[in-house]
Amino acid sequence: MNRRTFSLPFFIVCAAIILVCTAALMFTKGEKAKTALVYKDNTLLKTLSLNEDTRFDINGKYKLTITVKNGEIFVSKSNCPCKTCKNFGKLSKEGQTAVCLPSNVRIELLGSSEYDAVL
Repeated sequence: MNRRTFSLPFFIVCAAIILVCTAALMFTKGEKAKTALVYKDNTLLKTLSLNEDTRFDINGKYKLTITVKNGEIFVSKSNCPCKTCKNFGKLSKEGQTAVCLPSNVRIELLGSSEYDAVL
């Protein structure tokens, strides 16, 4: 039986990767989003405030109902075949995105910050 052994540098690299990923998750702001952008076929359809409860339909080959309620946005109804867009659940933090590939609809959440990154 051929037994594989791992060297100390391998474990150090793995530990460093885990440490960096954990630190990145701990220090991300995850601020509440203020605005949602809804795109269909890469064209901006609607800009929504997450402070106002609303609901609207997107028609096309498949029909989606997008709902904003209590500062969260989600796909409440969909007749697309895979229903992945509904499985994204309720989005409320800046940077989150939901996508429905069969209907080519994308929801992006924006926060209050002006910049995505500072170099």
